[in-house]
Amino acid sequence: MKQWLKLSLILFITFFISRIVFLLTYSSNIKNIPINEFIYSFLYGFRFDLSVIGYFSLPVLILTIVVSIFGKTNTKINLINQKFIQYYFTIISIFIANSIIIDLGFYYEFKSRINYLAFDYLDEF
Repeated sequence: MKQWLKLSLILFITFFISRIVFLLTYSSNIKNIPINEFIYSFLYGFRFDLSVIGYFSLPVLILTIVVSIFGKTNTKINLINQKFIQYYFTIISIFIANSIIIDLGFYYEFKSRINYLAFDYLDEF
């Protein structure tokens, strides 16, 4: 359970840092935004980040609970569970990092965050 919390916190920090990088990269576009809207955007982003982390980590949480109930004495099952969590979060982290990089490039090109246009653009290939 500690590993799940630690990895969820790492994902949350990654989302927060990516939001800061995005704002610093495109700071010329946000000069006219009032401070209260700026703060609300971070609060809204915080809620969205928690939701995404929840969806991505729900399978791991369920597996961890099942293993903790049924596999308390079997160290092999616990080891497999820990390895699965490490691989799962590595894959999710790579997916999220790629999504962040693609979002930065998409915004540079279209002045919009990733939306349906990205998928329409991919359909052309």
